[in-house]
Amino acid sequence: MILSRLQAMVLAFSLSLFATQAIAESTPPLLPTGQVVDSVVCLHDPAQSYALYLPKGYRSDRLWPVLYAFDPAARGRVPVVLFREAAERFGYVVVGSNNSRNGPAEPVFKAIEAAWIDTHDRFAVDPKRIYTTGMSGGTFPALTLGVQKAAGVIACAGALDADRLGPNTTAVDWLGIAGSADFNYTSNKVMAHTLAERGVVARFETFDGGHGWPPEDVAARALEWLELSAMRKGTRPADTAFIDAYRERGVMRAGSAAKNGRFDDAAEEYAALARELHGLRNVDDLESEARRLRETPEAKNDRKREAKLDEDDREETRRLFMLVRTLQSQGALPPEKIHVSARHELGDRIQRLKRDRESANADRRIVAGRVIDGFRVSALYDGMEQLAKGRPTAARVALEFCVEAQPENAYSRYELARAHAALQDKIAALAELRRAVAGGYRDRERILNDPEWALLQRDPEYLALASEPQPKPR
Repeated sequence: MILSRLQAMVLAFSLSLFATQAIAESTPPLLPTGQVVDSVVCLHDPAQSYALYLPKGYRSDRLWPVLYAFDPAARGRVPVVLFREAAERFGYVVVGSNNSRNGPAEPVFKAIEAAWIDTHDRFAVDPKRIYTTGMSGGTFPALTLGVQKAAGVIACAGALDADRLGPNTTAVDWLGIAGSADFNYTSNKVMAHTLAERGVVARFETFDGGHGWPPEDVAARALEWLELSAMRKGTRPADTAFIDAYRERGVMRAGSAAKNGRFDDAAEEYAALARELHGLRNVDDLESEARRLRETPEAKNDRKREAKLDEDDREETRRLFMLVRTLQSQGALPPEKIHVSARHELGDRIQRLKRDRESANADRRIVAGRVIDGFRVSALYDGMEQLAKGRPTAARVALEFCVEAQPENAYSRYELARAHAALQDKIAALAELRRAVAGGYRDRERILNDPEWALLQRDPEYLALASEPQPKPR
């Protein structure tokens, strides 16, 4: 979520960032082109780094468009690899922060600033063709930088609210992307619609999937969208063949959607094409077709179906958290008085949702995917917040069911291990820590320094587990 209470911090950040730019004390070392570099250490702040892709033809005597990418878990390589092929085709530098992650705002601002200064010192950046992208919590840094300096934003799977964006967004082209089973699907779609109504050139794209970065073909279309945006704004020469091919592909997508009974999607495609091609081609026919399709009975039924999916998602999520709160409120009671039926119902609902994710019924798959992923993420943050407030019993309730929703998530298991440790349950804490490490948890610094582990500082198994993970790459 783009939090309104952070707006003042974002404003202060925007006033200080970019005001001056450090001058490199020496010529930066050459970096390879045509391959992903996992870690480029920032010259002015060695604690900061980013993953990088430079096109094979990169040279310093011309300006290049840059895509700054932000992953919620500071996995800079992930978006760089995702956009690599399209970046090579269209000639983009791609930069993925290895430090920006979900959490407090100040470290995020520091990561943005470090990547900005270092890339401007090292590379020939086109100031008119700066773009940003982020996934989930990574949309916060993408927008923080984007609304100040970018010509376009690719927002993937974030919890978005147009009313909390600043006024500068009207000058930024907007592409929202979310999987059909993403718990942030609706907020991303509404965001694009709201911005389009405000006059922003905005589009919403979806794919068959859940919460995460989009597939590579969708990422490639995103860079095509940026190329057309640059032509419309006059920051790169218009390419007649490219524009005509872009229009043709969009019309074909709309036709395919209508042929498959998705009339509202077809109307959306025509409307988006009209906004994107305005000033480059006559768009009267596109606007007319969008209006016609939007009023068909089929399109109205499509919108009713989406509203029903959204309603089912909200109701199922509400029920899950009502059960969590029931169990948390009884955390201080002796075990024999705990509400056993609530625990059983919560467990049963999670298992049913996991089965429904594999259902032959598309709507059941979509709702189950949105609910269980949304519940898992919300329960994780709730558990972490309860721990921070000194409520380990309530934290354990949320985190136990977070882990039940996605047992393979090593990060959630680590947080559950912390809750057990805070409750002085050494056996359960070590068992969960063992599972977290076996599942790939690699933050050795936290295992050694999180305060909940104080009671185990001399335990041989804890020490063995703490020595196993390697420090995360910078």
